[in-house]
This record gives sequence, C-alpha cells and structure tokens, in this order.
Amino acid sequence: MSPASRLIGLTFAVFLAGVAFLAGPVATAQAGPLPLDPNGMGGVFQGIQVFQNKGGPVTLTVDVEYAVYAPGDFTKSFGAGSDPSGGTQYVYAYEAFNINVPPNPRSLAILTVGLQQGAQAQSIQYLPVIYGNFGLLPVNSSFGGTPPNAARWDYTGLGTTIPVGQNSQILLFTSPYNPTLLTSSVSGGGLGASNILPSPIPEPASWALLGIGSAMLLYRRLRARNIIA
Repeated sequence: MSPASRLIGLTFAVFLAGVAFLAGPVATAQAGPLPLDPNGMGGVFQGIQVFQNKGGPVTLTVDVEYAVYAPGDFTKSFGAGSDPSGGTQYVYAYEAFNINVPPNPRSLAILTVGLQQGAQAQSIQYLPVIYGNFGLLPVNSSFGGTPPNAARWDYTGLGTTIPVGQNSQILLFTSPYNPTLLTSSVSGGGLGASNILPSPIPEPASWALLGIGSAMLLYRRLRARNIIA
C-alpha cells in the first residue's frame, strides 16, 4: 500500500468520522470483542455505530461493533486458520446487537455494508464457531450487485431473525485494500436504518482505470451515434 493511498484513505475517513460525530453519539460497548481488541487497527476503524429507526409505534435499534485488521493481525485474536485470506489481506469484521429500545422493538433481519466499485471484497462469511461462538449464525452471506456494491448477511431464511436482546456471530470479509468509511444499513420488522461502517477503498490507480474505462465507453457510444468523429 503506497503512502499516497494511505493518506487519501485516512483523510477521507477523518472527514466521514467528523460527519458521523455531528450526526449523533456512538453507543457504549455491548459484549463483543471487536471494539477493544488491541489487534484491531484502532481509530475510526474500530468501535461501535448505532443504527436506529423509530417508525411510529415500533423501533429498530442495532449497535454494530466493528474492527478492521491489517494483514496478518486477525489470527492474533482468533487463532490460526480464522483469517480466510491466510493473512494476506485486510479483514473487515462486524457484530450486530439488536437492542431493546421501546416502543415495540423489532427483530433484526439483514446487515448490509456498502462497497465501492473496485474494492475487491472477498471471502464473505461468518467466523466459524470453532474460533469463537459469539452469536447467531446468518442464513446467507453474499455480495450484492454486479460489480458488487454491498456485503450482505441475511437472517431471514427459514423464519430466522435476530430477536431483541440477542446478537450476530462475528461477520466478516476480506479485501486487499485498506479502509475508509461508507454508508451501510440494517433492516428488520419493516424498518431500516443507515450509518457508516468501515469498508475498503480502492487504490487511486484503480479509480484512474475505472475513469479511463468509463471515458472509453462514452467515446464509443458518442462515435456510434456520429456525435464525434
């Protein structure tokens, strides 16, 4: 990772962290290991975000604990074999807590983390219970969109959701890129809520290639319509 790309990612993350601070307070830790894990990257890439929607007579409140681990550091906390990248990539880890906030709190069904094009997110899954049983396992873990624009953990299959007062297993994916902060969401009981969570930021070179590709596509379309020579 080049110094320039790290500086760009950190600058953007600090800006988004300021936005999050102005938007509202961060919750205190619930019971998971992620926010205080000394092997996490720390700063704005480790902590808790509150997702809440008070939809009239019902409420959805979810605390998402998170930590990003630099390549090779995830196994220091969870043991050999726990990192699906084998220590070669950043590990993005999350744990969702469904909080009992009146009136009529709803079950949690889905956690979605936003992804930028070119993030190369891989190996979406949950932490195998042999490395720690922290909560309920999702029915499905998948990347959504083509190219992927979201990482999604779904608890809705077979009538399964995360009841009030319970929480997910540690949910994770890997990427070769270091973190920024990106809009993410939770949903359940007909309600949804958004906040920001750590997500990979592509290298500046990747964005340049995407820009060149878009420009070439536009050129071909204009040429096909005889708008340009």
